[in-house]
Amino acid sequence: MPYAGWTHRPREAAAYIAAKWQNVDERHKALATMLAESRCNVGAWNDNLADDGHLLSRDCGLFQINVPAANLSDRELMLRTESMESADWEVVSRHNVAVARLMWDERHWQPWVAYNSGWATFPEWWVWRQVDKEPVGPWVATGRYIQKAIVGWANWHLLVAKTKNANGAVASAYNQQVKWKVEGELGLSAGKVAWLSHPPKPLEPPADGIGPRPKPNNGI
Repeated sequence: MPYAGWTHRPREAAAYIAAKWQNVDERHKALATMLAESRCNVGAWNDNLADDGHLLSRDCGLFQINVPAANLSDRELMLRTESMESADWEVVSRHNVAVARLMWDERHWQPWVAYNSGWATFPEWWVWRQVDKEPVGPWVATGRYIQKAIVGWANWHLLVAKTKNANGAVASAYNQQVKWKVEGELGLSAGKVAWLSHPPKPLEPPADGIGPRPKPNNGI
């Protein structure tokens, strides 16, 4: 996927999500999904092509909103921008998240492969690499999207919204760590909530030859 323009830190992206989702668990799903879809890059895009190479649609911006090729001239500029001017990317970020919320109202997380494939909320730190669905190794880092979402929301509370003090922010992150069954140690580092440690890369291949993999879900 090509990336361009402004990239939000997770705690900054959380501010846009907070305006549209109130439920704590859904907020974490939303941020993890955004991280998995675009790495919180406002200008990210992915072109979906037909077999003959012509453009069918484009996935745009933070939540990779799908726009048919025939509608790109009308919709793309409100869903993604490569501008580095805050006046531009702030408007586009708000609109992209607002459209995502409208989609969520109809289908929850079903429109986002990153979520319903299980990768957005996959709690593992390492995965045995697969090629064409065949496990070949070696161990590689996962996207760690839910891990980043957990500390992103904690730091939104601590540094952006300032609704929690340091102890409260760490406690909120710990609650989500337990919910999503993420291993590791949370704490403060340089004034921010961070993962202080996590499981090291395994030294041996997985016993079953496959290793941990995310479980697809129904988008709920």
